Amino acid sequence: ADERHQTTDSWYTIEFDGQRVGYEWVQTSSPSVAGQTSVPQRNAPRLLKRERRTHLSLQRSGAQLSLAAVLVTLETPDGIIHSWELTRSSADGSRISRRGTWDNNRRAMRIEDPDGSDQPPVFAESDSQPYSPIFTEWLGTTADGEMPRTVPVLFPESALSADVELQTAGRTTLPRPDGSMSATARSRPAPSARS
Repeated sequence: ADERHQTTDSWYTIEFDGQRVGYEWVQTSSPSVAGQTSVPQRNAPRLLKRERRTHLSLQRSGAQLSLAAVLVTLETPDGIIHSWELTRSSADGSRISRRGTWDNNRRAMRIEDPDGSDQPPVFAESDSQPYSPIFTEWLGTTADGEMPRTVPVLFPESALSADVELQTAGRTTLPRPDGSMSATARSRPAPSARS
């Protein structure tokens, strides 16, 4: 099969206090599917389009909390983010809509309102290009030999980056939905002290 035309889907359930309260769906597609029709420049990184849809609904302190969010990124297979677009809405009527593109000359993420607002773009500076918050798709590409390490991760909801320490959690066996077990190596993000 031609690797450039592959699309993969991943589903995750979200649990809170032992109850299923939502889900996350992530689709990863290749550059040609992601709309990159031009010939890539020499030494340009290979980019993947990732679309994460999150739905969450739970009862908390007597109130019903619900959230729907769509995050679309262009990022390298190991998670370095080049551009993104976020739309998020909640039951209380609040809505976030923004997009960002890494500006290598300014060493900053250019963040703007995609709905044509008159607000000028904001530049969030960073010492290095940040990683995607879609950990589930890229964290496994980090070799055990590179752990632990700290990387900047962009969180589009706040339009800020925070340093996250990546750690190896060791080998374990996880249950599959069909009841069988799967041996796996685990990595995990752990919040770092610096933002």
